[in-house]
Amino acid sequence: MDEALTGSEELIGSGLSVKDYWSWAHSDIIDNTERGFFAEYLVHLAVGENKTVRQGWGSWDVLAPEGIRIEVKASGYIQSWEQKELSSVRFDIAPDADGKRQSDIYVFCLHKHKDKNTVNVLDLSQWTFFVMPTSTLDAKLSGQKSIALSRLIELGAVETSYIGLRDEIITRSETTCENTH
Repeated sequence: MDEALTGSEELIGSGLSVKDYWSWAHSDIIDNTERGFFAEYLVHLAVGENKTVRQGWGSWDVLAPEGIRIEVKASGYIQSWEQKELSSVRFDIAPDADGKRQSDIYVFCLHKHKDKNTVNVLDLSQWTFFVMPTSTLDAKLSGQKSIALSRLIELGAVETSYIGLRDEIITRSETTCENTH
């Protein structure tokens, strides 16, 4: 589907709308799957991608207008389910079936808030973002499937707020291009 639904479309024969479905299915943004979709949306907005509908199962998640292919990964300390302790932060970095990572840049989106009583995934101040060229992952962790936050930082991932995200993506992409030419 290339055209975005508005939410007002009727579920024919039910008296309900697509918005009713969205509310039922996608309101728990702390859920790992939904948090991942939401993180992709945040990156999509930050770079000004012109797609109106998320494309699942692509070789990368977001395409910046400058042609930068971005893989988006999300994690958080708080989960939807009952927790005895905060979750460890890990991100999936597995290469594709051919052993390659197809993006230019990875953006690791961390919902950093740690208090379940005040958690609000929609509050962008509760998020931080780490930007890393794919070439760094390929050089240092070629076949590795996941990475801890501490290792990301150790490898030089650049941390930024939502406001600085677009600039960091472009800067890291330009730095990667300079180093490969």
